[in-house]
Amino acid sequence: MLHYVRATLLTPTGPPDWVDMPLTAHIYEAHKALAEVNGKPAIVYATEPAATIYQVRYAYGNIPEPNDATDWTSTAATGESVACEHFSPGQLLIDDPYPRFSYYSSETDQLYYAQATVDPPATPADWVFTPATEPAHSGNYSALAWWQDKTVLLHAGPTSDQMHCSRSLVGQPSTLLDWESHAADNESLDLKRLSVIQLPDGIGVTYRNGDPPGTVMYAWFEESMPDGPWGWCVVEVAGNVGPDGGQALALTADGRPAIAYKSMANDFVWLATMDPPE
Repeated sequence: MLHYVRATLLTPTGPPDWVDMPLTAHIYEAHKALAEVNGKPAIVYATEPAATIYQVRYAYGNIPEPNDATDWTSTAATGESVACEHFSPGQLLIDDPYPRFSYYSSETDQLYYAQATVDPPATPADWVFTPATEPAHSGNYSALAWWQDKTVLLHAGPTSDQMHCSRSLVGQPSTLLDWESHAADNESLDLKRLSVIQLPDGIGVTYRNGDPPGTVMYAWFEESMPDGPWGWCVVEVAGNVGPDGGQALALTADGRPAIAYKSMANDFVWLATMDPPE
């Protein structure tokens, strides 16, 4: 069952401060992603497969703070013939308010980028799908960001061994030739669970590195887009992270990166924040 949960207070202290609304029972495992589109919540998810065939659906709130399932609209983003998983919706450019997301196709073994041509999209014809990586040239986890009006896709490289950064060369990519890619972390292994944030002058990304127990990593660049791993700053945040210890990345009120993750040591959820600048 796919649920959407939102707080009714800025600082919730218990269950009464939350609204929990079931949206659909027809969801495939954990293949879903949440973003804000033009001030309203939006979710992209995969339906339960029939003979390994999925449908990608896009659900959006009709109002900024939906209260139940009637405040939502769900539409098909693809036909019923897509083998896909691991969605990652992007944030939105102020001058280009159309929803978009990336996903991994297990059918072609590559990442795809989807961008709506209208808002809200109503049918699969309202979406443009573009391959962002060569076949067999990417892992199945990705995260979207924006840099200087171009799409940036952080993802695992061949055999999931390295974190790669693919950047669109045009504002609205339509073919594989509209993308360029470079390795961002040559030392990463078995890359999983990426989460990205927009920094004031760059992009930050967290990911799990290595087989369990893995390590939580944080990488970022500022001011100019790197063209290789030498342009990225990479630090180790915490160790002993399990296979289900997916990270969540956000900015604190004073602009510092903060990462929530689950530790294998005690099953607690921990919060790591970057120290304030001296």
